[in-house]
Amino acid sequence: MSTACSKFFDIPELLDLVTMYLDKKDILNFVLTSRRMHRLVMPTLYREVVVHHTSECRLFTSFPALHALARNIQHIRMLLIGVNELAYFYNCELAFEELKSWTKDTSRSRPSWQPPPDIRSCQIVALPPITRLWELKLYMIISETHPYTVRSVKSPRATLSQLCWLLSLNPGLAMLTLYGVPILDHRGSRLFGEAIAGLSNLQSLVVWIHCRSKDWSQLLTYAFISCRPSIQKLSLIVEPYKTSLRPHDTMIEDKNEEWWKRDEDLAPLIRTHEQLISLADLTLQGPRKFVWKSTSVLHSLFSNCPNIRRLELDINIVAGKNDINSLGHFIGQECPKIMHLCYGSVDALEHDPLGFRILDSLPSQQVITFHYSGVLSAINIPTLNASVLQHSTSLREIRLTGTDGHCYISASAILKECRNLEELCIPFLRDIGLFIPLDDALEHPWGCSKLTHLTLAISGCELPDEPGVQPYYHRPTPITLTEDEILHFARLEELYKRIGGLKELQNLDLRMPSFDEAGEVDADCFDDPMSFPAMLSLEDVRRGRPGFLQHLSGLKKLETLRGSVSAFSVETEVTMEWPEVVWIDQNWPRLRHACFFIDEEQVSPPFAWLVDRRRGGVRDDVEGLRVVTDMYDGDSDGVE
Repeated sequence: MSTACSKFFDIPELLDLVTMYLDKKDILNFVLTSRRMHRLVMPTLYREVVVHHTSECRLFTSFPALHALARNIQHIRMLLIGVNELAYFYNCELAFEELKSWTKDTSRSRPSWQPPPDIRSCQIVALPPITRLWELKLYMIISETHPYTVRSVKSPRATLSQLCWLLSLNPGLAMLTLYGVPILDHRGSRLFGEAIAGLSNLQSLVVWIHCRSKDWSQLLTYAFISCRPSIQKLSLIVEPYKTSLRPHDTMIEDKNEEWWKRDEDLAPLIRTHEQLISLADLTLQGPRKFVWKSTSVLHSLFSNCPNIRRLELDINIVAGKNDINSLGHFIGQECPKIMHLCYGSVDALEHDPLGFRILDSLPSQQVITFHYSGVLSAINIPTLNASVLQHSTSLREIRLTGTDGHCYISASAILKECRNLEELCIPFLRDIGLFIPLDDALEHPWGCSKLTHLTLAISGCELPDEPGVQPYYHRPTPITLTEDEILHFARLEELYKRIGGLKELQNLDLRMPSFDEAGEVDADCFDDPMSFPAMLSLEDVRRGRPGFLQHLSGLKKLETLRGSVSAFSVETEVTMEWPEVVWIDQNWPRLRHACFFIDEEQVSPPFAWLVDRRRGGVRDDVEGLRVVTDMYDGDSDGVE
C-alpha cells in the first residue's frame, strides 16, 4: 500500500513545484536520501545549468559529470554558457551524431553553413543535443585556460554558426540573451536572422552584436524584422567589431573557411508582414559615432509595433528638421501607449529633438519615465518645459544628461508642476553636466513633494566675495554680516527650507559648481572639499553665526548624501562641531552614507564617535554609517 508521501512524489507536476523553491544543495540532500529519490529528483538538478569560465561549475572538466549530463540533458530548460563551452559542446554533439550514424549505418549530413568538427586537441565525449531549452544566455568571453579549448573558439564565423546551430535545435526558446555576437558580413546577418526567425515562441531577445559591416542600420533592421509576433522584449545593441572591448578581440579569421562561402542551405532574406503586437519593451542602440541616415527605415519599423510601453533609442540620426519632426510625430501616433521613454546618446554632438517630438505626440499625462541624453545647450527652454509639462501629473522619473560640456538649464517648471515626481536626476560631472541657477530654483514654489531621489547642481550659491572682508566664519564673535551676506543667506535659507520639505527624500546629491574668471566651470569644485554655505551647521545666536541645518530636520528617510557636503571644507572645519554631529544622529536615523570626508584620515573626532555609535550597536534602531567618499562619488551621476 502506497503512502501519501510516495503518492505525492509520483506526481511530476507537484515534484517540479516543490523543487522550484529549493536551491541545489537542498535538492542534492533529497537525492542522497534513497535510490528512489535519486531517480525522481536528480533530473531537477539539471533544470538550470550554469557552465562558463567564470562559474564554479565544471561540468565539462569531469568525465563522470559529462556522462551524468548526457543522461539528463533532456531536462535542461535554462542554460548559461560561455563561448568555450559552446565550441566544445558543438564538437561533442558532432561526435554523438557520428556515433549514431555508425550505429544505424546511415550517412551523416549537416547544413553547409555548419563548420566541420575541430581537430581533436582535447578529449571529446559524445553528448546528445540540447533540444528543450526555455532560456539561453551566452557570453562570448574567451578563456585560454580551459582544458577543453578547441581551435574554432577563435573563429568569429565558426562561433556565429555554432550559435545558430544551437538556436535551431531549440525552437521553443522563450528567453534569449546573447553578449558579443560576432557578425562580420552580410552572410552572417542572414544566418543570424534566419536563426531568430525560427524561434516562434520567443518572448525576450537581448543581443549585443559586434559588427564589422558599415551598414549597421541594415543589420539592426534585419534582426528586428526576423522577430516573430510572440516577442515581448527586444533589445538590439550594436558595437563596432574592431573597437569592441570584449576579450573576443583575440579571435582569428580563417582565410580557408570554405564552408562559410557555400550558400546551398542558407535561407533567403525573411521579411515578416505580421505586426509585433506583443512587443512592449524596445531598445535600439547603434555604434558610437555612427549615424542613422534614413528615417524611412525607422518609419517602417515603428509601424509594426503599436503596443510599445517602454522605448529606448540610442542612435544618432542625421536628417532635416522636418524629417525629425515628422518621425517623432509618426512614432507618437503609431505607438501611442509609450509610458517609459529614453532617448539620446552620450556621444551626441548636435542637438537632436526627436525625443521631445515623441514626447509631444503622445497622449497627455501618460509618460511615467523620461530620460534624455544629448546637446541640451541648444534647446529652447520653453520648448523643453512644454514637452515635459504635457505629462506633469504622470511623470515619476526625469533624467536629463547634457553631452556638450557644462551648460545652464531651467528646472523651475519641473520643480513646480511635476507633483508626482519621485526621481529627478540632472547630473553634473567633471566633463559634462547641467546646472540650474539659484534664481531658477527659487522662481516658483516647489510642488514635487514626493521626491525620493534628487540629483541637482545649483550655481550662484557661494557667498559674495567682498574685497577686504574676511569670510564670516573667520571673524571675531559676535559675527556681523554685511548687507549682501544677509540678503544672500536669506535666499539660501529659502532653498534649504524647500529641500527640507521633501519628507520622502532618500537620496540627495546636491552640488555647487564654481566658475573661473573666464566663466568656465572650475575643476577645483570636483577636487577640493566644498560645502553649501551654512547648510551643515546650526545657528549659533551667541556667536552671531548663521546656520540652517535645522531646516533639514524633515529628511527622516534620508539614506545617502552626496555632492558639495564636505565636513572638511574651509568653512565646515570651523562650523561643524559636536552639536551638528549629535543633531545628525538624532534627525537622520536612516543615513548610511554621507560624503563628509575624502579619506579616513580626515574624519574628525565627533564623526568618528558617530560612526562608532552606529556601527557598535549603541543605537539598534539605526543602520551603520559611512562618512567617507567612495571612489566613484566624486564623479557620480547620482544614481545608486
